[in-house]
Amino acid sequence: MEDFDVGASQSASATATSAGGATGGRARMSDLFFRKTVDKSTPKLHEACCSGKHFNEVTIAVNRAGAEKFKYL
Repeated sequence: MEDFDVGASQSASATATSAGGATGGRARMSDLFFRKTVDKSTPKLHEACCSGKHFNEVTIAVNRAGAEKFKYL
């Protein structure tokens, strides 16, 4: 994978909650976007997208570049 993006947002209100934060409701999750080079998984991913298949679970490991693949996310 070359790149990915995912996020969440929550609107703030003028009044604080009992927990101390100034939140205005539920968090809004954004879609996960990723960019990858073509490899042996590409045809299966395209087939899943075209057929509307949903994946219940996906594991993404983010490693720091270099000789030692330090996993940090």
